Amino acid sequence: MFDAQANGETLPTTVLRARLVAVDSERAATHAKITELRSHLAKLADTRAALVAQLQKVIFPILSVPVEITTLIFAYYAEGIAEHCYKSFQSSPLLLTHVCRAWRQIALASPKLWTRIYMQSCTSPEVDAMFRRCFESAGNLPLDVDLSLATDPQVYDILAANSDKCRSLAISFPTIDNLSVEGISPHLSQLHTLRLHIRGQHDPITTFADTPALRRLEIFWSCTPFSEFHLPWGQLTHLLLDWWNSSHGTTIDVLRLVPQLEVLEFPAARYPESTPLLDFPRLRTLRFREVGKVNLGILDSMRCLKLQNLELHATIIGWDDVQTLRKFLAENCKELCSLTLSAVPRYGLILSEVPSLTTLHLRRPSNLRRFLEDMIVASDEPLLPRLSDLSIELPNVDVWHDAVARLLESRKSMQRVSVCATGPTTTIFRRTWASTIRFRVQGRPPSSELRLECRAAKWRYMAHGRSMCIRMLVG
Repeated sequence: MFDAQANGETLPTTVLRARLVAVDSERAATHAKITELRSHLAKLADTRAALVAQLQKVIFPILSVPVEITTLIFAYYAEGIAEHCYKSFQSSPLLLTHVCRAWRQIALASPKLWTRIYMQSCTSPEVDAMFRRCFESAGNLPLDVDLSLATDPQVYDILAANSDKCRSLAISFPTIDNLSVEGISPHLSQLHTLRLHIRGQHDPITTFADTPALRRLEIFWSCTPFSEFHLPWGQLTHLLLDWWNSSHGTTIDVLRLVPQLEVLEFPAARYPESTPLLDFPRLRTLRFREVGKVNLGILDSMRCLKLQNLELHATIIGWDDVQTLRKFLAENCKELCSLTLSAVPRYGLILSEVPSLTTLHLRRPSNLRRFLEDMIVASDEPLLPRLSDLSIELPNVDVWHDAVARLLESRKSMQRVSVCATGPTTTIFRRTWASTIRFRVQGRPPSSELRLECRAAKWRYMAHGRSMCIRMLVG
């Protein structure tokens, strides 16, 4: 517009006046647009304010749930998330604080959400801050910390600053980079449960020698065990031993150190025949797990006269094992109330040794029909006269209603019979059905007629089949 002036030339007056008029016209149009836009903005602001006012009056169903119920839901969520490890803010309870103000207040006011801490990922500034926030948010509540799969030695520094609040701890040996963890030793006064994963440790482990509250110990070996391990063995009440490619003799050495046990779980394997007497005067629960070839010879060396619950999660095939189990039951299980058996050759021979039994759980039993018939047979001395709760787990749903009905009819003390079939599947499918069988127990008036309800439900999930259940309840 002013090129002529820049070149030293003077435009005619008429041209200048014309251009001035054009600029003024453009300015007026621009001001008109600004006024229009301001008016539009004002209308939008009014509309927004009205919408906000309406939203504030809306009561969202999830926010109308009582705080106590919401807290329980959060706790269930946090527990499930912890099982899959904390890898980022998106997989920890911190995610709950980013949904809305109400949820943030509830989550931060619920220390229980932050008590289970899985430190199993590579640390980073973000994850490090997340762990520290979890420790802080837990307040003074006892902590359950798992760093058995940790890959960064920095987790030991974070743990050392909070070890005085640890109620349970899972840790692996050897440690990351073989670092010493002795720094946490003086601060484990509340440690109640210790879970150790041993992967080739040979140096002495003394970190947990002074843990006055320690009562539960779980040891998982994946190789030849270490040479020396200092623990307050005499005060332990719960012990779980599991190993792979390890020395059976080491298991016996450990069992000799824990006479005050109340709960014991270890593999049903072949142990040295020269095993000395293992006396557990306070043992209430004994569990055997199947690892390779099952052998119950260890029972000949065990004495536990107060045993109330025996669980054999192992298939018994050999006749010698049947005889060993019968002898153990006859000599040690006068007070036995609950028994879990897997497949065995002759149930009657074993169960005849435990007339005090009130609860029986059979896992994938062999010849189930023969077992039910044996239980139905009327005699002066019936098998398991005090039995009130029978639970049967099968590889498929195959139940004989008539046999179960006659069993309940012949046993007035029976309160519940449940049959559950489980197995992995790869499809999503659900089917349920129900039926009712009514029958009258002999010797009881019609008004006390029992009702046998058969409910069956098949659940199939993508990776792991939950269960296909048939439950028969009397009541």
